[in-house]
Amino acid sequence: MVTLAALLLASTLAATNSAPSPAAAARQFSCGTSSGGLDIVATSTKDQAAACSTAAQVAHGWHQQVGPSDGQVPFTVAAGGSAWDCQETVVDFGEVNGHGQCVKSGDPKETMKLFS
Repeated sequence: MVTLAALLLASTLAATNSAPSPAAAARQFSCGTSSGGLDIVATSTKDQAAACSTAAQVAHGWHQQVGPSDGQVPFTVAAGGSAWDCQETVVDFGEVNGHGQCVKSGDPKETMKLFS
């Protein structure tokens, strides 16, 4: 025979387990230096090892693209099984600083930035 307390406990557990989990918060990681000598900073919901591994791949793709296109137009880099939308960043007074940022297509929490 099922008691009222057992039914209440079961319904409470079901309600707790069916609640959607909050979205993972993005964190920023310093990921070392790129092949082009720029500092890599990743923002990701993943752990540091995974975020930095992917960011290093994106940075490598960045350096391959920037030479031929001079980085003046947005371009796409394939890394970590995903497309990353990249462009140079702009600082005050409208000057391009020559460094860049890439954002994972469809997931704006995942970014890779290059700094000198």
